[in-house]
Amino acid sequence: MMAKYLIDTDILITVLRTGKDFSELIGRFVSEDDVLSISVVTVAELYAGASAQKIREQNKIDELCSSFIVIPVSSTLAKQAGKIKFKSKIPLDDALIAASAIAADFVLVTKNIKDFQKVRGLKILP
Repeated sequence: MMAKYLIDTDILITVLRTGKDFSELIGRFVSEDDVLSISVVTVAELYAGASAQKIREQNKIDELCSSFIVIPVSSTLAKQAGKIKFKSKIPLDDALIAASAIAADFVLVTKNIKDFQKVRGLKILP
């Protein structure tokens, strides 16, 4: 059965910093039929890093991000994220990512269990 995953920024940062292959990090959970996506918020977070100011690093980010379906933020999603932020007291970027996962019925793959476990209805794969 095909599963749908939203990959959190922290996972991609690990890939970029360590040079490990993405499949090494989550390969045991994911099959080749599964849908893998990231939020447009993740793209912004990756580009906000100091190392991303170098063209070579931007090329790595672009190459990595091109492996995923990028989920945009609609006004409906933004409203849901605002509600999540208010109820869960998590950072807005995390609330936007959580809202994206919930709206699309995706499982969030993250190392940030501390914040995301506060969000009701969010499925998490640590």
